[in-house]
Amino acid sequence: MNKIIDLTMELTTETQSYPGDSKIEILRNKTYQKDGYTLFDVKMNMHVGTHIETMMHLSEDLRYIKDIQLEYFYGSATLISQPNEKVITWDEKYNTMNIEKIVLIHTGFDVYQNTDTYFLEHPILSESFIDKLIEKGIKVIGIDFPSPDYFPYLIHKKLFENEIFIIENLTNLKSLIKYESFIFSALPLKIQTEASPVRAVAIIKK
Repeated sequence: MNKIIDLTMELTTETQSYPGDSKIEILRNKTYQKDGYTLFDVKMNMHVGTHIETMMHLSEDLRYIKDIQLEYFYGSATLISQPNEKVITWDEKYNTMNIEKIVLIHTGFDVYQNTDTYFLEHPILSESFIDKLIEKGIKVIGIDFPSPDYFPYLIHKKLFENEIFIIENLTNLKSLIKYESFIFSALPLKIQTEASPVRAVAIIKK
């Protein structure tokens, strides 16, 4: 049996939203003891927790996430590890790496999830780093922090202009450092929105 490593932030009523966005609400609307069945209502914006963003988020692109081929979000992935760095830059050693269509960036900043530090002091991706990944033809970039940049979100826009999807708020990427290869899966909901929560996992083949 293959090993599955969970890379997803847990969603609870304590899970923080990006500053200025609405908070998640989880309500037990029906209980088995009273109603004969259990039912939860969930109200959340599509950027809470681990999620995929599409071009519609910061452009005039009209495609909803339901319109994006699922093949983008499943396949062999490359892990780039730069723990504790504030700006992620290109290292010459990456030139000899096999860069897959899906690239995950490990910084270890996920330890600050659900704190003010997480949103106010997170790392960023340098433009030169992104330029190199664009040259390599990547299609998805996943990060263990809340955003690849700050306002006015120029890195976001550059990624979207190059048809690269963004997965934010990954966690536990440190668990992948010891593996030379793995399959990544983060399938979105089939929903008419600009983004979607996902259950992101790495699959280690035995």
